Order: sequence, then structure tokens, then C-alpha cells
Amino acid sequence: MAKQAKFTSKNEGAYLGKMPQCAYCKHLTTMGSQEDEDGWSCPAYPEGILWPILFHDWNHEKPLPNQKGTLTFESKEYESDDGPVKYDPETNWWVPVE
Repeated sequence: MAKQAKFTSKNEGAYLGKMPQCAYCKHLTTMGSQEDEDGWSCPAYPEGILWPILFHDWNHEKPLPNQKGTLTFESKEYESDDGPVKYDPETNWWVPVE
């Protein structure tokens, strides 16, 4: 398991259990609410990102048959007290950028 980094934000140390993983993807085009899939889009899902992808039921590290193109989840990078970190959908936490 990767080392977990301490994220620096207003909610320092907050667990990311309820935020859709797509919120941390560098390909996200529009962001919707945390309660449903309405309003979420990206180049792979321009008409709307599917619920199972948003809420971690489907792994989007490889292209899925129903998407457009070949883009997959790639975390944005953020600064933390321990250096650059990115979101890891497997652990649902922040890990150091390698």
C-alpha cells in the first residue's frame, strides 16, 4: 500500500469517501453534485459520466467499452505538507507523486 500523504486544505486530513473520483481527474469538463450523476462530463463521457464510474463501482484506469476515445482517470496533482500528491482511486486517499 502506498504511503498516505497529509493533504493541506481547509478540511485538513478529511476523508474523501463521498466525493466522486472524477472530481480529482484532470480530464473533468463539468462538475455536478455529490448526490447524483447529473452535470458531470469529460471527453470520454461528454453526455454525462456514468454513476458506477463516479462512485467507484467501476475502475476507469483502462478505457471502457461505452466511452468515447481512450482517455482514462488521471489525477490532478496537488501540493501537501509532504510534497506533491495525487488522488488514488484504489485507496480513496492521497499518495505521493512518483
